[in-house]
Amino acid sequence: STPDTTKDPVMRVYPGRPPKGSFGDIADMRPFIAGDPDNPGVVHYGKLSIFEWGEIPAVDNSNTSYEVGGIKSLFDDLFIYGTQDRPYIARKTGNTESSWAIVRQFQKIWTLPKLLENIGHDLMAGSKDGCHMLKGVQEYGDLRTFSESDRVKRIIKTNWTTSAFSAYKPDDGQYWLYLPGYNYILVCHTKHPHRDPTGKLIYPWTLYEPPITPTCFKQVGDKMLIGCADGYLYTIGEAQSKDLGTTKVYPKFKLAYIQFPFG
Repeated sequence: STPDTTKDPVMRVYPGRPPKGSFGDIADMRPFIAGDPDNPGVVHYGKLSIFEWGEIPAVDNSNTSYEVGGIKSLFDDLFIYGTQDRPYIARKTGNTESSWAIVRQFQKIWTLPKLLENIGHDLMAGSKDGCHMLKGVQEYGDLRTFSESDRVKRIIKTNWTTSAFSAYKPDDGQYWLYLPGYNYILVCHTKHPHRDPTGKLIYPWTLYEPPITPTCFKQVGDKMLIGCADGYLYTIGEAQSKDLGTTKVYPKFKLAYIQFPFG
């Protein structure tokens, strides 16, 4: 008779399926993922094996109370942002996996996954309430938050939509914020601050008028790629041109934000 070799597998995959999620970041050389519609307050993380996953409840032990609005790493830290209904900023603490916890640091600040950017030494989070910068000042671990969008706050509130998205252009130190339906890209120049008469550090804002309708931004190498509603990718240059000639953009190209439906 022929032996049944399926009873003696060469490799066992456990649990073999990644968690549900729609956004995340890399910290401690592991992926951290949130956006699980069944457990919106949970942050999933990859273990040392690519087939194993763990989870950390955000802020409290409830899987739903503190929904995660954004995740971003900054140096050796991972920061978790809340949503408009339950705003907060929290930090992952603990030196080992068994001691990891998510501890709330600030209240009243929230964001969306496509509006949270690492801008070098700080984080910039956009929302209907404006753009807030998370800074480490004086010494490592001393965190403070600042509103950097007072000069354009009215524009943001008037044109706010949850379809807004952002990007960071590191060569120029520019945080780009686009509000679909508004004719301009809001640009914060983080490398050119100045102080007002009270001594407060002010970051200038400008408006870029794109000749296209952006659908996403992504910094790739030294280029800022701009996805457009016509299906092409554009870059900023001396002459306007379609990067791909007459070739349409197919899914194999990496864009700024990809979300797969839960089937």
